[in-house]
Order: sequence, then structure tokens, then C-alpha cells
Amino acid sequence: MDDLRTSLLARIDRGLDAMATAPRMFGSPESLESQALLLLEFRCMVLRPHLTLKNPGEMEEAYEKYVGGAFADAPATMLAYILKGQGKQSELPEYMQRFRGQIEKDLPEENAYEHNDMVLDIEIRADRDIPSFSKICGYYERFMRAFRAIVRRGPKDESDAKDAMAKATEYPIPEIRVFPGENGGTRIRIPLEQPRFGQLSFEREFLSEQRAREAIRQAMDVVSWAEEVEPDMGNLRTLFPSNKQRKALAAHTIRMLPQEGIESVRVGGKLLGGGAIELRPSQAPKIVPVLEDGEDPETFSVTGIVRAVDRDQKWFRLKYRNTTRKCWVSNAEYLELACKALADKVKVTVDGDEFSVAYRRPFVQTHSLVLAA
Repeated sequence: MDDLRTSLLARIDRGLDAMATAPRMFGSPESLESQALLLLEFRCMVLRPHLTLKNPGEMEEAYEKYVGGAFADAPATMLAYILKGQGKQSELPEYMQRFRGQIEKDLPEENAYEHNDMVLDIEIRADRDIPSFSKICGYYERFMRAFRAIVRRGPKDESDAKDAMAKATEYPIPEIRVFPGENGGTRIRIPLEQPRFGQLSFEREFLSEQRAREAIRQAMDVVSWAEEVEPDMGNLRTLFPSNKQRKALAAHTIRMLPQEGIESVRVGGKLLGGGAIELRPSQAPKIVPVLEDGEDPETFSVTGIVRAVDRDQKWFRLKYRNTTRKCWVSNAEYLELACKALADKVKVTVDGDEFSVAYRRPFVQTHSLVLAA
């Protein structure tokens, strides 16, 4: 499925290709040149909206420079007139194609991470169906709830309204794009912009931006730590000395990670200095030990029904009596048994350690899982 942007670029490129192969279809040389320049300018506007807004004449400046380099002493800036004076009008399409190649090189597509406050690039593997819209929206809502929770934990201002920070992170979404991703997959891009003047006061806008910047950087610090070959708990304690803060960050960061069906999510933008950090489901089991650090677990031995399984994050949800528990699994065999129990709707018996975290729900580290008799 192509979005409007992709369709526009394809239409522009087809037009420029036609001008090169069948120039007479576009009228006089002057007409062909004007149409080609208009299409190239439109192409820049589609590929470089923020940069073109800052410098609306960038394409015209590039063209004048190109013509000046090819014909230093020419009195005009339009190739059609210059070539006509030299009896070389038939060479116009070739000159325009060379300029097109130069434009594509010198004025490339802008980096979305450098021009949006925050960007979520959701990657779907080629061997998987694109998740339903509700699942994409569900991930976005889960990410934003976790993000707002970290923002709220920032320094308090007595003048803040109860939901001031929540409203300050209700970012408008200018567009949602679906286009080819890596290795034949699909990418869903959600750019986010912070509320600007008119929506918040200047003071609150500045404060919310600073809190948002700090919050997303803290969460991405946890992700980067989890990406180490052997994450050292001491390194994370150095970054976040407060045990309460460290565990809260870990819990909310896990909520930000993609679940089964989504290959990865790149989080970037101006709030992260124009860079991007990749979130993957496999990071979740590496962050769970942060929640266990220093805790005294209770013995867990329960028979219940498997309600959901995430192969990528390596957990299943167990329902027993009127309670549910997320059970993390390090043994691939147990995960397959959980999948079988879910498909066959049979009960399982789970033994493990249960960790109770005051600000989040308790969870279980699974040591044994068997299908119930």
C-alpha cells in the first residue's frame, strides 16, 4: 500500500522520465524546461518539507548555479534560450536529466529525526502480515502512557495543574506514513510534535519540553544498557542511583518495547538530539532483572489457563481464579508448551518465583511448566 507521498513521488518521476524519452509530448523547449523545473521543485517540497519551508528558493538557486557552471558567459538563466542561441535545442532533455541527477544528490530527502520532536518508526518483517490498525494504535497508546508516566515523575512545580504534564505530552500527529522498510518489510512512521504556542503558555511549553527530553533520554538509556552483550547492573546503578527511580524507569521502558508482531521500533527526533535508538522485543527479558534486583520473591506454584503468549518478548499470561500473572520464560521449551496450551485450551501448572512491585503488577519468573493432567 502506497501513501500519498509515495504516490506523488512516483508520479513526478514518471513525468520526468517521459520528458527525457519523449520531449516533444511536452510542447516547445521553453515549455518542457518550465514543466521539468516545476516538477523538480514539487519533488523537493515533498521530500524536504521543513528545509524547503526555511529556504523556498533552494531549487532555483541550485538551477542558476548549474546553468552558470555549464555556460559561464551566458546572459540568460534558462537553458532553452541559451541552447537555442547555439543551435543545440535538441540537447535540452539531456541537460535537464543531468540537473535532475544533481538535484537528487545535492538536495536529498530530509532526515525525519532532525526535523520532528519525536518519531516512531515501526518495522514489520516481510514474513509477517502488517498488524491490524488496532494493534498499531494499541502499541502507540502503550508507548505514550509509559512516556507520560516517566514525565510525571520529574520535578514537581506547585503551580502545575493536576494533568498539566499529561496534556503537555498529547502530541499532535501531522501524518502517519506506510512505506517500504528494510529487507522487504514495511515501515509505519508516526512523527510527533510537541504542543506549541497557543496550546500552552510559554513557561509551561518550555517546562514540558525539558521534562519530555529528559524522560525519553532516560528510557533510551535503559534500552542502550540492555543492548550491552552482558548488561552490568552496576552501570545502570551508576546512571540511576535511586533504586525506586531505576525500577520505575525499567518498568515503564518495558511497556515501551514492541511486542509480538512488530520487529522493532526506532525512536528518534530532536528530543534525542536528532539521533535514534532501536527498541526490540528481545530487550524486555534483559530489563526484567532490574525489577528483581534486591527483591525477595515468593514461591509460586499455580495451575491455570494460558491467555496470551508473546514469543518475541518471551512471556505468557496465566489466569487462575480471578487473577492473572505475566510469566517470563527463559526456557524455549516452556514457551512452546505455553503456545500449545493456548491453542488446545488446556490448563498448565507453573512453578517459579513471584516478584511483587509496588508501582506495577506482580510478575513471575518461570522455573517449570507442565501441561496439567
